[in-house]
Amino acid sequence: MSLKSYSDLIKLCYTYIGYKDDNKDLYIEESVKKSLKELEQIAAFKYIYAEYSEIIPILNKEPYLKFLSNSNSYYLVATTLGVMVDKRISVLSKIDMPYMVIFNSCAAAYLEYLADNYEYENLGDDLSYRFCPGYGGSSVADLLELSKYLKLEKIGIQIFDSGMMLPEKSMFGIVAKNKNKNKTCDSCVLEKKCKYQKEGKTCYS
Repeated sequence: MSLKSYSDLIKLCYTYIGYKDDNKDLYIEESVKKSLKELEQIAAFKYIYAEYSEIIPILNKEPYLKFLSNSNSYYLVATTLGVMVDKRISVLSKIDMPYMVIFNSCAAAYLEYLADNYEYENLGDDLSYRFCPGYGGSSVADLLELSKYLKLEKIGIQIFDSGMMLPEKSMFGIVAKNKNKNKTCDSCVLEKKCKYQKEGKTCYS
C-alpha cells in the first residue's frame, strides 16, 4: 500500500462511475470536480480500528482464513463520511438524478481514498486491501458479530440486523498486516471473479 495522490482519487472516481478510458465528456469531468469540492466541504471522515493477533471466532472460517493466511496480525476497521453526505445524496436524488449518480460514485471513491491514506499513515505500508463482509462468498450478516469488536458509536455508525450501515457511506473491513511486500493475486479471495484480471490488470497496480 502506498500514499494515494489526488490524481489517484480522480481515477478512482471515474472507475466507480464506470469509465475505463480517458474519453470523458465535459459534463462528467465538471461533475466530478464539483462533487469532490462538495465532499471536501461536507464530509466528516472518521476512522476506528483494533488490532488482533489471534483469529476471533467469527473469522475462523473461509474465506477469512485464506485472506488472513501468512499474516502475523490484522485490524478490524470501520470508517465513515458522516451523515451530511447521505443527506446530500438524498436531496440530489429528488432534484438532479444524473448528478446524484456521479456524486454518489465520487463519495464512495472519496471514502476509499481517505481510508487508504489513513491506513498508510497510521497502520503502516505492509497492509492488504480491506476485506469487507460480503466479499468472496462471505456473508454480510457477519457484520453484526464483527461490530461487537469495535465501538462504532464513537464514529457515529449504526449496523442493523440486515447488515445495512448508517451512514450509508461507511465501511467495515478487515486489513491484514505483512501482506503488501509480497502482494500477488494468488492470495486474493476474489481471484476467480476479478474484473481486473480479465482485462490483464490488477487492483493494486
